[in-house]
Amino acid sequence: MAIPESEPPTWEVKAAEKRAQLEASIPDEWRVPAHLLPPESQDDVTTWPETSGWFTPEELAITNQTAVELLPKLASGQLRSEDVTRAFCKRAVAAHQLVSYDLVT
Repeated sequence: MAIPESEPPTWEVKAAEKRAQLEASIPDEWRVPAHLLPPESQDDVTTWPETSGWFTPEELAITNQTAVELLPKLASGQLRSEDVTRAFCKRAVAAHQLVSYDLVT
């Protein structure tokens, strides 16, 4: 008699597992504190980075530039690649949290 194989997880279970993995991968330093997040009912969050107080002026200056603007500053040493990378990662994670409220509740 063959041992019955267990049912494969449903897509909902797999999706929940992936969301949990994603949440666990976000460094605490990049998690937006709940008190700084806009209300869930707010649809337009395009001005949030500048108005939230979450980003430093340096991070905003970096992330508001284009690659064409950043490249010479990186090449000359005016900006460090680590600082640029961290600023963009922080902003990307914040953007994800703004549109994925289940990551912050």
